[in-house]
Amino acid sequence: MSGKWDFRLDAMMSSNYLNRANQIPTLLYNKMIFPIKNYAIKGALWYQGESNAGSPQDAEAYEALFADMIHSWRSDFRSGEFPFLFVQLANWLPPQDAGADSNWASLRASQTNTLKVKNTAQAIIIDIGDAEDIHPHNKQDVGLRLSLAARNLAYGQDIHYQSPMYQSHLIKAGKIHLSFKHVADGLLVKNKYGYVNGFAIAGADGKFVWAKAKLDGARNIIVWNEQITQPKYLRYAWADNPDDVNLYNSVGLPACPFQIVE
Repeated sequence: MSGKWDFRLDAMMSSNYLNRANQIPTLLYNKMIFPIKNYAIKGALWYQGESNAGSPQDAEAYEALFADMIHSWRSDFRSGEFPFLFVQLANWLPPQDAGADSNWASLRASQTNTLKVKNTAQAIIIDIGDAEDIHPHNKQDVGLRLSLAARNLAYGQDIHYQSPMYQSHLIKAGKIHLSFKHVADGLLVKNKYGYVNGFAIAGADGKFVWAKAKLDGARNIIVWNEQITQPKYLRYAWADNPDDVNLYNSVGLPACPFQIVE
Protein backbone atom coordinates (compact mmCIF):
# COMPACT_ATOMS: atom_id res chain seq x y z
CA MET A 1 0.00 0.00 0.00
CA SER A 2 3.04 2.29 0.17
CA GLY A 3 4.35 4.48 -2.59
CA LYS A 4 2.80 6.98 -4.93
CA TRP A 5 -0.88 6.59 -5.82
CA ASP A 6 -2.75 7.92 -8.84
CA PHE A 7 -6.51 8.38 -9.05
CA ARG A 8 -9.07 9.70 -11.48
CA LEU A 9 -11.99 11.79 -10.27
CA ASP A 10 -15.19 10.30 -11.74
CA ALA A 11 -17.89 12.23 -9.88
CA MET A 12 -18.09 14.78 -7.09
CA MET A 13 -20.94 15.69 -4.77
CA SER A 14 -20.88 18.64 -2.41
CA SER A 15 -23.02 18.51 0.73
CA ASN A 16 -22.95 20.11 4.15
CA TYR A 17 -23.67 17.46 6.79
CA LEU A 18 -22.56 19.55 9.76
CA ASN A 19 -26.11 20.05 11.03
CA ARG A 20 -27.49 16.66 9.96
CA ALA A 21 -24.73 14.15 10.43
CA ASN A 22 -27.21 11.31 10.83
CA GLN A 23 -28.08 11.72 7.14
CA ILE A 24 -24.62 10.56 6.06
CA PRO A 25 -25.12 7.19 4.33
CA THR A 26 -24.17 4.20 6.55
CA LEU A 27 -23.25 6.36 9.58
CA LEU A 28 -26.01 5.12 11.89
CA TYR A 29 -25.66 1.54 10.66
CA ASN A 30 -21.89 1.49 11.16
CA LYS A 31 -22.10 3.08 14.61
CA MET A 32 -25.19 1.41 16.06
CA ILE A 33 -26.06 -1.81 14.22
CA PHE A 34 -22.84 -3.34 12.92
CA PRO A 35 -21.12 -3.42 16.37
CA ILE A 36 -23.95 -5.53 17.89
CA LYS A 37 -24.78 -7.83 15.00
CA ASN A 38 -23.22 -10.85 16.72
CA TYR A 39 -25.49 -10.55 19.74
CA ALA A 40 -28.65 -12.65 20.02
CA ILE A 41 -31.88 -10.67 19.74
CA LYS A 42 -35.58 -11.41 20.16
CA GLY A 43 -36.85 -8.77 17.74
CA ALA A 44 -36.60 -5.14 16.67
CA LEU A 45 -38.63 -1.99 17.26
CA TRP A 46 -38.40 0.79 14.67
CA TYR A 47 -39.66 4.36 14.78
CA GLN A 48 -38.56 6.46 11.78
CA GLY A 49 -39.78 7.83 8.47
CA GLU A 50 -40.08 11.58 8.93
CA SER A 51 -36.89 12.36 6.99
CA ASN A 52 -38.09 10.23 4.05
CA ALA A 53 -41.30 12.21 3.55
CA GLY A 54 -39.72 15.24 1.92
CA SER A 55 -41.12 14.50 -1.54
CA PRO A 56 -43.70 12.19 -3.17
CA GLN A 57 -40.87 10.23 -4.76
CA ASP A 58 -39.05 9.67 -1.47
CA ALA A 59 -42.27 8.67 0.30
CA GLU A 60 -43.05 6.10 -2.39
CA ALA A 61 -39.48 4.76 -2.48
CA TYR A 62 -39.58 4.15 1.27
CA GLU A 63 -41.52 0.92 0.82
CA ALA A 64 -38.63 -0.80 -0.99
CA LEU A 65 -35.94 0.82 1.14
CA PHE A 66 -37.62 -0.21 4.38
CA ALA A 67 -38.15 -3.80 3.27
CA ASP A 68 -34.52 -4.03 2.14
CA MET A 69 -33.35 -2.78 5.53
CA ILE A 70 -35.41 -5.40 7.36
CA HIS A 71 -33.99 -8.16 5.18
CA SER A 72 -30.48 -6.77 5.72
CA TRP A 73 -30.83 -6.76 9.50
CA ARG A 74 -32.20 -10.28 9.51
CA SER A 75 -29.22 -11.39 7.45
CA ASP A 76 -26.77 -9.61 9.76
CA PHE A 77 -28.15 -10.94 13.03
CA ARG A 78 -28.60 -14.49 11.71
CA SER A 79 -31.62 -14.98 13.98
CA GLY A 80 -34.07 -15.95 11.29
CA GLU A 81 -37.12 -13.86 10.48
CA PHE A 82 -37.29 -12.26 13.92
CA PRO A 83 -40.27 -9.99 14.68
CA PHE A 84 -39.81 -6.50 13.27
CA LEU A 85 -42.29 -4.05 14.79
CA PHE A 86 -42.56 -0.46 13.61
CA VAL A 87 -44.53 2.70 14.32
CA GLN A 88 -46.47 4.46 11.60
CA LEU A 89 -45.91 8.22 11.39
CA ALA A 90 -48.01 10.19 13.86
CA ASN A 91 -50.28 13.07 12.91
CA TRP A 92 -48.36 16.35 12.71
CA LEU A 93 -48.61 19.90 11.30
CA PRO A 94 -51.85 21.89 10.87
CA PRO A 95 -54.95 20.04 9.58
CA GLN A 96 -55.48 20.11 5.80
CA ASP A 97 -58.39 20.42 3.41
CA ALA A 98 -59.96 17.30 1.92
CA GLY A 99 -58.19 17.61 -1.42
CA ALA A 100 -54.70 18.38 -0.15
CA ASP A 101 -51.86 16.06 -1.10
CA SER A 102 -49.72 14.71 1.71
CA ASN A 103 -46.24 13.22 1.59
CA TRP A 104 -46.76 12.05 5.15
CA ALA A 105 -49.87 10.11 4.12
CA SER A 106 -47.93 8.54 1.24
CA LEU A 107 -45.13 7.58 3.61
CA ARG A 108 -47.66 5.95 5.94
CA ALA A 109 -48.96 3.95 2.97
CA SER A 110 -45.41 2.77 2.23
CA GLN A 111 -45.06 1.70 5.85
CA THR A 112 -48.34 -0.20 5.70
CA ASN A 113 -47.25 -1.94 2.50
CA THR A 114 -44.17 -3.18 4.35
CA LEU A 115 -46.48 -5.55 6.22
CA LYS A 116 -46.04 -7.79 3.17
CA VAL A 117 -42.69 -8.70 4.73
CA LYS A 118 -43.12 -11.77 6.91
CA ASN A 119 -43.33 -11.41 10.70
CA THR A 120 -43.79 -7.65 10.80
CA ALA A 121 -46.35 -5.51 12.61
CA GLN A 122 -47.31 -1.85 12.64
CA ALA A 123 -48.43 0.35 15.52
CA ILE A 124 -50.86 3.07 14.37
CA ILE A 125 -50.59 6.36 16.30
CA ILE A 126 -52.59 8.62 13.98
CA ASP A 127 -54.66 9.74 16.97
CA ILE A 128 -52.02 10.72 19.54
CA GLY A 129 -49.67 13.05 17.66
CA ASP A 130 -49.09 16.76 18.18
CA ALA A 131 -49.62 19.38 15.46
CA GLU A 132 -46.75 21.47 16.83
CA ASP A 133 -44.27 18.75 17.81
CA ILE A 134 -42.94 16.09 15.47
CA HIS A 135 -42.27 13.87 18.49
CA PRO A 136 -45.58 12.90 20.18
CA HIS A 137 -45.65 13.51 23.92
CA ASN A 138 -47.74 10.41 24.56
CA LYS A 139 -45.02 7.77 24.51
CA GLN A 140 -46.95 5.43 26.82
CA ASP A 141 -49.62 4.52 24.26
CA VAL A 142 -46.99 4.16 21.53
CA GLY A 143 -45.19 1.63 23.70
CA LEU A 144 -48.43 -0.10 24.64
CA ARG A 145 -49.45 -0.63 21.02
CA LEU A 146 -46.00 -1.97 20.16
CA SER A 147 -46.14 -4.28 23.16
CA LEU A 148 -49.37 -5.87 21.90
CA ALA A 149 -47.63 -6.87 18.68
CA ALA A 150 -44.58 -8.11 20.59
CA ARG A 151 -46.72 -10.25 22.87
CA ASN A 152 -48.28 -11.90 19.84
CA LEU A 153 -45.41 -12.23 17.37
CA ALA A 154 -42.49 -12.68 19.76
CA TYR A 155 -44.15 -14.46 22.69
CA GLY A 156 -47.05 -16.28 21.07
CA GLN A 157 -49.90 -14.77 23.10
CA ASP A 158 -53.29 -15.02 21.43
CA ILE A 159 -54.33 -11.37 21.65
CA HIS A 160 -55.64 -8.71 19.26
CA TYR A 161 -52.76 -6.46 18.26
CA GLN A 162 -53.65 -5.09 14.82
CA SER A 163 -55.54 -1.93 13.95
CA PRO A 164 -58.60 -2.07 11.71
CA MET A 165 -57.57 -2.12 8.05
CA TYR A 166 -59.43 -1.69 4.79
CA GLN A 167 -60.32 -5.04 3.22
CA SER A 168 -62.73 -4.44 0.34
CA HIS A 169 -65.37 -2.10 -1.01
CA LEU A 170 -68.47 -1.95 -3.16
CA ILE A 171 -69.99 1.12 -4.81
CA LYS A 172 -73.77 1.00 -4.83
CA ALA A 173 -76.40 3.70 -5.36
CA GLY A 174 -73.92 6.54 -5.00
CA LYS A 175 -72.42 5.23 -1.76
CA ILE A 176 -69.19 3.38 -0.98
CA HIS A 177 -69.63 0.33 1.23
CA LEU A 178 -66.39 -0.57 3.02
CA SER A 179 -65.42 -3.74 4.81
CA PHE A 180 -62.61 -3.89 7.40
CA LYS A 181 -60.48 -6.64 8.90
CA HIS A 182 -58.81 -6.79 12.34
CA VAL A 183 -61.89 -5.36 14.06
CA ALA A 184 -61.66 -7.69 17.12
CA ASP A 185 -65.25 -7.76 18.42
CA GLY A 186 -66.29 -4.98 16.05
CA LEU A 187 -65.67 -1.40 14.97
CA LEU A 188 -66.57 1.47 17.25
CA VAL A 189 -66.76 5.23 16.89
CA LYS A 190 -65.54 7.54 19.62
CA ASN A 191 -68.36 10.01 19.11
CA LYS A 192 -71.60 10.02 21.05
CA TYR A 193 -73.56 10.70 17.84
CA GLY A 194 -71.98 7.82 15.94
CA TYR A 195 -70.51 9.91 13.11
CA VAL A 196 -67.29 8.58 11.57
CA ASN A 197 -64.77 11.32 10.78
CA GLY A 198 -61.85 11.41 8.39
CA PHE A 199 -63.36 10.22 5.08
CA ALA A 200 -63.12 12.11 1.79
CA ILE A 201 -64.43 10.96 -1.60
CA ALA A 202 -64.17 12.07 -5.21
CA GLY A 203 -65.78 11.35 -8.53
CA ALA A 204 -63.96 10.77 -11.81
CA ASP A 205 -62.51 14.30 -11.68
CA GLY A 206 -60.46 13.38 -8.60
CA LYS A 207 -61.62 16.43 -6.62
CA PHE A 208 -62.01 15.27 -3.03
CA VAL A 209 -64.64 16.58 -0.64
CA TRP A 210 -65.37 15.61 2.93
CA ALA A 211 -67.83 12.74 3.21
CA LYS A 212 -70.39 11.48 5.67
CA ALA A 213 -69.85 8.02 7.11
CA LYS A 214 -71.63 5.65 9.47
CA LEU A 215 -71.16 2.15 10.82
CA ASP A 216 -73.08 -0.67 9.18
CA GLY A 217 -72.66 -3.69 11.43
CA ALA A 218 -69.52 -4.91 13.15
CA ARG A 219 -67.04 -4.49 10.31
CA ASN A 220 -68.65 -2.32 7.64
CA ILE A 221 -68.91 1.41 6.99
CA ILE A 222 -71.02 3.34 4.46
CA VAL A 223 -69.51 6.55 3.05
CA TRP A 224 -71.22 9.17 0.86
CA ASN A 225 -71.67 12.80 -0.08
CA GLU A 226 -74.87 13.97 -1.74
CA GLN A 227 -72.83 16.10 -4.18
CA ILE A 228 -70.90 13.07 -5.49
CA THR A 229 -73.48 10.89 -7.21
CA GLN A 230 -70.90 8.59 -8.80
CA PRO A 231 -68.04 8.21 -6.30
CA LYS A 232 -64.85 6.62 -7.57
CA TYR A 233 -62.04 7.49 -5.15
CA LEU A 234 -61.85 7.45 -1.36
CA ARG A 235 -59.38 8.50 1.32
CA TYR A 236 -59.38 7.91 5.05
CA ALA A 237 -57.14 9.95 7.36
CA TRP A 238 -55.14 10.95 4.28
CA ALA A 239 -53.36 14.06 5.53
CA ASP A 240 -50.31 15.21 7.44
CA ASN A 241 -52.58 15.64 10.43
CA PRO A 242 -56.06 14.07 10.27
CA ASP A 243 -56.74 15.54 13.69
CA ASP A 244 -60.31 14.33 14.22
CA VAL A 245 -60.17 10.62 13.37
CA ASN A 246 -62.39 8.58 15.67
CA LEU A 247 -62.65 5.06 14.22
CA TYR A 248 -61.33 2.20 16.39
CA ASN A 249 -61.77 -1.49 16.96
CA SER A 250 -63.14 -2.94 20.18
CA VAL A 251 -59.70 -3.13 21.83
CA GLY A 252 -59.08 0.59 21.30
CA LEU A 253 -56.70 0.54 18.31
CA PRO A 254 -57.26 3.27 15.69
CA ALA A 255 -58.04 2.42 12.07
CA CYS A 256 -55.17 2.52 9.60
CA PRO A 257 -55.16 5.37 7.04
CA PHE A 258 -55.71 4.30 3.43
CA GLN A 259 -56.91 5.38 0.01
CA ILE A 260 -58.81 3.77 -2.86
CA VAL A 261 -57.37 5.04 -6.11
CA GLU A 262 -58.95 2.74 -8.72
